[in-house]
Parts: sequence; structure tokens; C-alpha cells
Amino acid sequence: MARHDVVMFNLSETTRDPRVRRLAATLAARGDRIVVLGTRAESSIAEESLEGFEIRRLPLPSAVDAWQQMRRLPRASPWAFDLLQEVAPQVAAVSDRITFLGRRAAWGLHHRLTKLGGRVVAPLASLPAPWAEAREVASLWRALAVNLRLAEAAVALAPSVVHCNDLNTLLAGVLVKRRLDVPLVYDAHEIFAEQFATDARSELWHSFYTGLERRLLAHTDLRLTVCASLARYFERTYDAGAFVDLPNVPSLRLLADAGCLERRRARRQILYHGVFHPHRGLEEVIAAVPDVPDAEFVFRGLGSREPALRALAAKSRAAARIRFAPPVAVDELIGAAASADVGLNPFLPTCRNTEYALPNKFFEYMMAGLAVASTDLVEMRALTKALQIGVLFDPQREGGIAAALNGLLADPDRLDACRRRAHEAARTTYHWENVRPRFLALYDQLR
Repeated sequence: MARHDVVMFNLSETTRDPRVRRLAATLAARGDRIVVLGTRAESSIAEESLEGFEIRRLPLPSAVDAWQQMRRLPRASPWAFDLLQEVAPQVAAVSDRITFLGRRAAWGLHHRLTKLGGRVVAPLASLPAPWAEAREVASLWRALAVNLRLAEAAVALAPSVVHCNDLNTLLAGVLVKRRLDVPLVYDAHEIFAEQFATDARSELWHSFYTGLERRLLAHTDLRLTVCASLARYFERTYDAGAFVDLPNVPSLRLLADAGCLERRRARRQILYHGVFHPHRGLEEVIAAVPDVPDAEFVFRGLGSREPALRALAAKSRAAARIRFAPPVAVDELIGAAASADVGLNPFLPTCRNTEYALPNKFFEYMMAGLAVASTDLVEMRALTKALQIGVLFDPQREGGIAAALNGLLADPDRLDACRRRAHEAARTTYHWENVRPRFLALYDQLR
């Protein structure tokens, strides 16, 4: 087995990204040298070590930096410039400084309008078309500039493998591969271009990332994703090579003690843990609480929607049964969840990406010994029914969430049986130690 020097690209915050941490730590544990390159978007710490691998964060480019990098692109990387002209001519057309300043002003105005008062008052679709496109072009310039910086930093490290997490780093990976002639791994955590509803994205943004993925996939040597439905989607949509599905299952060392299954509280606890973002169904859950009288609801996490969710909960007729718990570290999530009875996955099916959702929290709830209550989506439906570990609902149907939860709560024996089956399935099958050998074997095949 050859030792690899791997550079991973990850633009989410790695300390809070269970999948990236899991894969990086797995490779580091067998002796590979792993450096995860990201940006200082959420953390100002330039370098740190975690679970045997390094994290290095690069400064985010300013609008001026991005414009200057794009101006240099035809000379610095003719291949990337030609690709950009093919995918999005509007983005490749970096002209004079006056045009740049106009686009920068459009981006700034839109940013201020959408953040005014903590709420959206001028969504992208409501801006005049030239302003909206100018704002989008400036945003894409910055995204491209980040990729150029990542590639430059990776080349200096001379890796033997480059590993891209999500589409927003794949251009950087291809540039490194072309420069160093090393294998390229692409791990698609989601359908990046389909992560928003059609009325919440621009056509330019969508066509840019769809076109980029279609063309860059041909340069990848190993393609990973998180579930079978996504694997089939990528293979079918792009006529790409095979994708391998590696589920987001936690390590067995995090499994909750089976003693948590023995308690039966008088009032059951229903938990959501994760980020508080739009379209997670959290508003719908809070609206359902008054109609689920035999439970208390706990929301643990952080995110942009937290102030609005707290305000909504405070106005609820059942405010006394809604609690917001402080966030905990990734490795503490399962232990903290083990005091609950039911775990919520209430995603709204607002985009194609959500249709195939199989989130980390689904398996974390199982490992904590919770029954699961999830939106009736293809992957969560299949596991919930096959393992008999919970209930499904339509969060957009009036009374749908309450009816599903009340049905589960009304049968305590069934609820506890779901909890036991979930815990047992996590203990025997749905844990990283079962997936790890397959992941390492895939890496060993890279040349």
C-alpha cells in the first residue's frame, strides 16, 4: 500500500463537517498525510491540526482581488479561460474597470437590500435584470478566484492525490491534476446546482454550475457521493462514469450506550439537531407543536434562521414545550441526542437536491437510539420502512407532521421498538467501520 499525500478542498467549515473529518481522519490514521485547504469564511484560524490531519485556511479574495485574478486568467490559465468562455461567456467577459465597479456596486446594493432588518426585502428575482446579472457575475468571479487560490496553494504542496468536496472546489482540483498529473477524487455531497428552488436562484448561476460539472467530471478518477439516488442522478444526468455511494454514517465509537433505551419518560422528547436554514421544515414543526400535546420539542444547532425560529416559538400557544439547546461539537451530537426519543428530519422538498436527501442526522439519530420522523423522501422512506424505525410525513400538508408524531406517541411500545431497532441497525450495520474498508480500497486503486 503506497502512502498518499492528499490535499482535500473543502469550503464548508471542516471542524463542523462530519463527512470531511471522517474521510480525512481515516486516511490519516493509516499513515497518509492529509491537508484540508479551505477559506477563512467562518474561522480566522489560519492553520490547525485535527484528528491527525492539517487544516489550512486561505484568506478570502476581495472583490478587487477577484476582478484582477479574472483579468489575468487568459494568460495564467488559457485552458480555464476557454472553459469559462464555453460555460458562461458573461462571466468570462472581464472588461474595463468601469464595468467592474458597476458590477461591484450592484452586488453591494443587493447584499444590503437582502440583509436589511434581518429579512429578505428584495429577492434576486425582483431586481432589474441587468443589476441581477451584474451581481451574479461578481459573485461567480469571487467563487472562481477562490478556486484559483486553492489550486495555487495545493500545487505548492505537491500532493499525490487531490480530493474535492463538492462542485464549488472541482475546478481547483482539475487545475491541480492538469499541472501535476495526479489522480483526482470528486466527492459530491449534494447536487450543487440544484440546492435551491427555481425562484431562489438565477438562470446564470444554475447554468454556470451545471455546465461546469458536466465538463469537469470527465477529468475525475474516482467519484463519490452520499447515497444511491444521488449516484444514479449524476450518472444519468451527465452520462458520467460510475459514482460510488458512501453513506454519512458515524463511527461506532460514538454509539450511545444501550442503557438509553431502557428509560421511558412521561412526556416524550422530540429533537431536531443541525443547522437552522430555510426550507428545513422547522417553521412547520413549530407550528405543529400545539397539536402534539404529549411531547416537548428541542432544537439544537445554529444558523441564519435561529432568531426567526426563536421568535416564532415564543409566540406559540405551546411555547413552554419548545426549547432551544446550545450547539455542541460534532463528536458530542450523538451523546447529546441520546436523551431524546424521536429525531426529526423535516426537510421541505423545494428542490431536486432535497428530493434525494439522506442527511448525517438520520444516522446520528439512529446511533443515539432515537426513532426517526422524516419527510417522505426517497432515501429516508426506503430506510425508515426497511428498518421499521419511525414514521414519515408530508410537512407541507396541514396537520401532516402532527398526525405522524401523534400516531407514534400514542403507541409507546411501537415507539420504543423503533428506538431499539434503530440503535441495533446502527450497531450492526450503519456505522463507519463497515464502510471504511471499501473507502480505503478505492483510494488504494488510485494511481
